Amino acid sequence: MIGLVLAAPRSGSGKTTLAVALLALLQRRGLHPCAFKCGPDYIDPGFHRAVLGVECRNLDLYLSEPETVKALFARGCCGCGAVVAEGAMGYYDGVGGTPRASAWQVGQTLGLPALLVVSPQQLESLPGLLAQHTPHGAAAVLLNRCPAGAAAALAQKVQALCGLPVVGWLPEMPEAEFPARHLGLCMAGELPGLAARRRCWPKGWNKILTGRCLRGCLRCPRPLRLCPVRRRCGGCGWPWQRMKPFAFATAKP
Repeated sequence: MIGLVLAAPRSGSGKTTLAVALLALLQRRGLHPCAFKCGPDYIDPGFHRAVLGVECRNLDLYLSEPETVKALFARGCCGCGAVVAEGAMGYYDGVGGTPRASAWQVGQTLGLPALLVVSPQQLESLPGLLAQHTPHGAAAVLLNRCPAGAAAALAQKVQALCGLPVVGWLPEMPEAEFPARHLGLCMAGELPGLAARRRCWPKGWNKILTGRCLRGCLRCPRPLRLCPVRRRCGGCGWPWQRMKPFAFATAKP
């Protein structure tokens, strides 16, 4: 099964846009992908639902124990042929400046390889990023905001710097990106015509991202057993409740 954590060196790298694009391509190939979001974020999953109709579940190692996260992951993967778990902020950004509950830790907990979204300006810092923790868990690189004529040379540079393959690239496409404001991305319900953004993604990207390189680099074991999910928090005993994303929505005056 194709499975990956879509991560980046820092926020603002285009993870949500590329997560939706990748889910759309996998959906087009008939792989029936499922989506996850690392952490408690409710804004980014709204784009997965609005654009693709794909349910997105949260994987939060701060609020949940590892066994609970594994059980939720296994349940969400049931019947799916591909998994895309979008990271939050930077690859190692977690609680209190540590990697706890980061995209990296989620990948390590679930056995998911990381696909790093990197711009050409970030290539020189890539070896230092991967050296921060062992194992780093990264399996491949996706170049974002990449000039078309430089893609082949930059792929060779990535291979020379850190030994990771480049499975695809996307040019600068402002018309396909989701607008942001001071607290992150705008809510999906505030933006008209989201589905039309799918037409902005190059058709050639489908061939690259669903080729042999992607399948060879970004595979994960299929969860075979559903672990029991605790109905109550182990610390306080209060039952968990599921809240709809619009419960947190705010309106600007």
